[in-house]
Amino acid sequence: MDTVYYEKVNSSLCNLLVAYTKEGLTRVKFNVKDSEIEFFEYLKKHFEKIIKENSKSDYGKELEAYLNSDKKDLDLPVSLIGTEFNKKVWKELMNVPFGELKTYKQIAEAVGCEKGYRAVGNANNKNPIVIVVPCHRIIGSKGALTGFAPGIQYKVDILKHEGHIPYMLNNKWYVDIKNDNIISN
Repeated sequence: MDTVYYEKVNSSLCNLLVAYTKEGLTRVKFNVKDSEIEFFEYLKKHFEKIIKENSKSDYGKELEAYLNSDKKDLDLPVSLIGTEFNKKVWKELMNVPFGELKTYKQIAEAVGCEKGYRAVGNANNKNPIVIVVPCHRIIGSKGALTGFAPGIQYKVDILKHEGHIPYMLNNKWYVDIKNDNIISN
């Protein structure tokens, strides 16, 4: 791949760094401390030419609408860069709709790796396109909100944004899996 475009999307919910090619989104990252360094290292590793977009792209407009609660469904093309297993997991994550959740175990089973919830967790951690590839909708089997690279508070805030009611118990965040929308296989 040769050329990638990037821009920043800001909202009261969170700030994002967004990169895309003519094929689709290739990187969406939370813009938190030191994330710009990693964002540009990633782009330099995978693309020959990096161009700053001065006006808001359709991708930026869609993400901004989602972050501002003007849009629930993000049906944006993506251009995934990763291992075959990671891509399989990320594609499965894209089947989890707004307002619903799945467990790591359910995703592992769906990708044919029944006992691979840790591998699914690692794939989630490497997710290059947050929000659009909704790794935030994946939770522990008992409702625990586990791991989130930019910080668990971002996962909590996004899940609240999508209508869930996270709560804290013994210094750990959960959602009530009995009353929440957990998709069953």
